[in-house]
Amino acid sequence: MKNPFILSFILVFSFSVVSSAMAQTADTIDATETAIQVVEITAQDLEVENPGMLPTSPFYFLKNLGRTIKRTATFNPIKRANLELEIANQQAAEIAELKEIAPERADAIAKASQNYQDNVTKLQKRLEALKDTSQNPNVDKLMDKLADRSIKHQQLFNELKQKFSDNPELKQNMEAMQNKMQDALIKIPEKFDNPEMFKKRMQKAIDSQTDSAFKEMRGIEMIENIEKRLPENQRATMQDIRENLMGKFGERINAMPESEQRTFMMPHMLEIMPGNPALKTRIFDEMQGRIQLSPDIKEQMDSSQKQILESAVIKGEISQTQADEQIKRAEKAIEELNAAVNASNASSVDIDKMKNALTQAKNHLNKAKESFAAGKYGEAFGQAVSAFSMAKNGLRIPFHLPMPMSEPGSGGIMPQPSLLPPKIFSTSSNGTVCIQVITPAVSLDGICKNFPTPCDVPMGWKRVNSCNNILEIDSFLNY
Repeated sequence: MKNPFILSFILVFSFSVVSSAMAQTADTIDATETAIQVVEITAQDLEVENPGMLPTSPFYFLKNLGRTIKRTATFNPIKRANLELEIANQQAAEIAELKEIAPERADAIAKASQNYQDNVTKLQKRLEALKDTSQNPNVDKLMDKLADRSIKHQQLFNELKQKFSDNPELKQNMEAMQNKMQDALIKIPEKFDNPEMFKKRMQKAIDSQTDSAFKEMRGIEMIENIEKRLPENQRATMQDIRENLMGKFGERINAMPESEQRTFMMPHMLEIMPGNPALKTRIFDEMQGRIQLSPDIKEQMDSSQKQILESAVIKGEISQTQADEQIKRAEKAIEELNAAVNASNASSVDIDKMKNALTQAKNHLNKAKESFAAGKYGEAFGQAVSAFSMAKNGLRIPFHLPMPMSEPGSGGIMPQPSLLPPKIFSTSSNGTVCIQVITPAVSLDGICKNFPTPCDVPMGWKRVNSCNNILEIDSFLNY
């Protein structure tokens, strides 16, 4: 009698284990499908309820004819620019629709991408012809719309590059569309906005995008692409936005239950996220010093990064240029950390931590340069990412400047308000030496602003770590 009982027990137990595994697999599939649905850009996201006739129709020329007539009948320069932006947005919505209903029609998608590029060229010319700045409310609205559409179009084209990764011609078309729209977007800081206005505009546009676990990551890629096209003296504003997004991304991951963190860190989940695999690897490597993960999830995160990078190398998605850029980025971060170590009189424990981070960063950088010289660009990129992340994490270790805090006007050095290292020192009109580093502060009536230096913070304002830290701000206001 025992044998049948044992056999039954084994069968029931085995069924339970298999059922549990199947349930976990189903949960993973559901989570993946949900993630895909959340990040995909649709025609509705572009505020086009019905894209109408598509380039697959033999009568599509009638739609283009109608657009030409509208152009002819529009005389106001601002309305002309608005019209070209609207047509470009409709064309992007048509491409989004083709992606869903006719992905096999590569010819139609290629034709639609060329139409889009031609139209964005017209948009650029209309923007160049405008004489007003964003001080004009109508131009200001146009710039807001351009920023919003640019972000959504970039995300759509990232999805398409991933979807058609095995079609080099289509992938090249998507990259060309991205470049065209970025050229149009850069007209804003070139012609219409000062750097601070452009920063606020882009931050608002990114914050208004549909929320998802990948929202900040996608925003960071957008910001980095824009930053490359800006003059050197305007890039700091984009770096501020990037730092803000990194902070929010870290907060999002920390707020996840452990089960969600585990799902989020799966290689497949990160691979379905459209965008540059090299950038995804770099973001997660940099994120290591900002988030709290259990040892096994951290190990899973490291494994996922490695798989993504290896897959990118196999597909040839890590180029010599990308590896070179990442090495330069790491060199700059190491220089900053070295300067912070030399300028600090922090505790010996913290100094030792900073020096250890500096040593490790330099070791990774040397390996990156060796791999680069050997033509192993994927390996060079990975080592440079580690060097950059190690240096950045070293910069977040608390440190103190050599001189104690002084009151404004005393000629002393104001203290560092955040964990980022001092980069530039300037002297104010009253003789105070100030560190030129963005300083968040909140007023008694709850307004939080970023000031260019600690000396610019008005009397009565309280310095905080971030304007995004609601708990810290509330604590100050309710004190």
